[in-house]
Amino acid sequence: MIVTWKEEKVKPGPLSDKTVERVSGRISRLTVNRKFKIGISSNPQRRSDEYWYDAGNKYEEMIVLSQTESSGTVRKLESELVSKHRSESDNKQGGGGGHLGKPPYYLYIVRSRPLMLMRLLAEIRKLMRRR
Repeated sequence: MIVTWKEEKVKPGPLSDKTVERVSGRISRLTVNRKFKIGISSNPQRRSDEYWYDAGNKYEEMIVLSQTESSGTVRKLESELVSKHRSESDNKQGGGGGHLGKPPYYLYIVRSRPLMLMRLLAEIRKLMRRR
């Protein structure tokens, strides 16, 4: 899985509405016509490998959006963003909760290929099977 680093630093402490809205807007722009999931990790490369194997290649790219030194800050940001994007995302719960490891901590999205491309590839596979 490709990992793209577009992170902005987020100061530890209380989250501002401005920060949440800015990251939320980036998520909206990056996920048009794609399946996606929001998550956090202290090791995005390792986590992207886990997605690649565990999710059956459902997602093709991880984009790292935020970095902070505070596990509380990254957990709160994840929770707020999952709540805002619940209806569009593949997130089934409000956030992880597992052990994050040592800082820095990252908030990321994983996203699929564009849905139109996925539909086209499925149609091509159907046609190839008929031959």
